[in-house]
Amino acid sequence: MEAHVTVPGLLRRYDNNATERAIHGVAVGRNNWMFFGSDQGGTTAAVLGSFVASCQRAGVDPFTWLKDILSRIAAHPITRLAELLPHNWVPAQA
Repeated sequence: MEAHVTVPGLLRRYDNNATERAIHGVAVGRNNWMFFGSDQGGTTAAVLGSFVASCQRAGVDPFTWLKDILSRIAAHPITRLAELLPHNWVPAQA
């Protein structure tokens, strides 16, 4: 969506495409997210959505991150769990 604002001698073009792209996933999924089967299912979806959003903000591929984390979280010291968060994550060495 675009809007044009005219000021004497000046034409400015404003668009909100960045905003529309940012909320597109929410708008598309809104009807699908109404039915999770239970309150626990909704809570689980919210947690996973939060992880995906955190990965996107940190520039990390969510699938790669989750796959790596799930493979090593059981052996990871509980006092160092913050290392596994998307913004601190370093992929495991193969």
